[in-house]
Amino acid sequence: MRTTSALCSAILVLLVAACASAPPVQAPPPKSAAASGYALSRSAAVARTDHMTQHLDGEKSVVYHQDYGGGGVGVGLLLGPLGAAANMSMIEGITKRDVEQLQGKINLKPRDLFLDAALEKGLAVSTTDDPAKARVTPYLYISKTEGDMLLASSALLVEHGTGAGQWTGKYLYQLPVRYPLSQLAQITPEQTERLRVAATEGFAMLITRLGTESEDRLGKESPVKFKSDLLGPRFNFEMQGNLISEDADVAWIRTFGGVFGIRKSSITFTDRQPAQSPAR
Repeated sequence: MRTTSALCSAILVLLVAACASAPPVQAPPPKSAAASGYALSRSAAVARTDHMTQHLDGEKSVVYHQDYGGGGVGVGLLLGPLGAAANMSMIEGITKRDVEQLQGKINLKPRDLFLDAALEKGLAVSTTDDPAKARVTPYLYISKTEGDMLLASSALLVEHGTGAGQWTGKYLYQLPVRYPLSQLAQITPEQTERLRVAATEGFAMLITRLGTESEDRLGKESPVKFKSDLLGPRFNFEMQGNLISEDADVAWIRTFGGVFGIRKSSITFTDRQPAQSPAR
């Protein structure tokens, strides 16, 4: 059963994240990726949905994620496949209920915002999908944390190459906004404009971060353990990664799942050393 398999995979991720030996962190893109140039794309990975993840727009570029509902991963562990399937069904019910309220309310096009940011940063981007170039899929990521509070992030999925040699990387920057679900469901034009400005700046930050990626910098990053309501909103488990850099507002963390610019209000370090790379 596909749903049971997916939950088992999620449980495995949580268990691995809690272990002392974590999976390898996301590697920087190969030098050939930047050399090839960038092209707008629509990755199948961003279009994919499940019981926790749905889209809020027709272009499938505003992604909503929530994992509340049911009895948590313990249900699947204790009750086996049937319990896992029931648990997923309860989570899916809440996801669909939320999406009904939020569908079509964020009247923004992440591809356009990314192109605006690329123009500002002087990054040439082809608007035609070109397999010879590094393919970039921009999207907005809306995630739910405690108390039906929603976090918003600008995100990029970057792919280069094909087949067994394909490199894929996720880059995400958390915006300085939080919304009660009920407020985002009735977002005003003024709030939409503020979100547009913040999201465009978020894409600009991601473009800058992508431009600094290199194997040399990877060697200067410091291992850290942390908790974050952006990456683990419900279960508050400890994760491992590398601290790339930080300033007063944002910590850049590299994990096995991607490179994340996390607001200081959404991260707690449980074990860390100062980053050796300069803060931006």
